[in-house]
Order: sequence, then C-alpha cells, then structure tokens
Amino acid sequence: MTRTVLDLKCVHCGTVFKRSFEDKRRKTYTSGELLRLEGKACPESCDNEWFSIEKQHAIRKFKRHYRDA
Repeated sequence: MTRTVLDLKCVHCGTVFKRSFEDKRRKTYTSGELLRLEGKACPESCDNEWFSIEKQHAIRKFKRHYRDA
C-alpha cells in the first residue's frame, strides 16, 4: 500500500487544496492532469467533480531495522 498526497485545484472555482489517497499500486500523476472525485470533494461546496493536479507528494513508509551498535 502506498499513500500519496495530491495538491488539487478545482476546475470550477479555482480553490487549491490537498487530498491524500491510498492505493495498492504506486501511481504517478502528472501536473495538469484532470482527476474526477466522487461526491462533494471541493472545500468550497461548488459541487464540482473535476480537479486538476498541481503537485504530487509521495509518503514513504520506512521499515525499522534495529542493529546492535
């Protein structure tokens, strides 16, 4: 499982916000790509479903290794 944070911009009202997603496979998103989200995803409540991707941030999970020093 990988966790990704996307900086999204509403196509209708222009509001910029962040949304995190968790996927089974690592996906790469390009800036300017359109993404459709279900429901009322815009924080301004403009009832828009389409958002453009501004930036992608990957959240990596680190495994802990303990060694004797």
